[in-house]
Amino acid sequence: MNACVGDLADGLDLAKSTVSHHLKELRRNGLIEMRRQGRKVECSINAPALNELSSLIQIARQDTIGGEAALCATPKRSETRRETK
Repeated sequence: MNACVGDLADGLDLAKSTVSHHLKELRRNGLIEMRRQGRKVECSINAPALNELSSLIQIARQDTIGGEAALCATPKRSETRRETK
């Protein structure tokens, strides 16, 4: 699937500069590829990289602590309170 930055910005109702910034981060991390087509910048998904990321997320979700994903676990409120005597 290919899309131009301007088309994505219009579809998301965001400024082109905002969309471009986020797309550059995705490209920097290898999740998408960007090519200049004249005045337009065309983006495409890097499917192997996204599949690898998806696998890592599934592994993280399976590795749970107390029912919460290990990567996202936060202490419960009762665990953060100090006991008073």
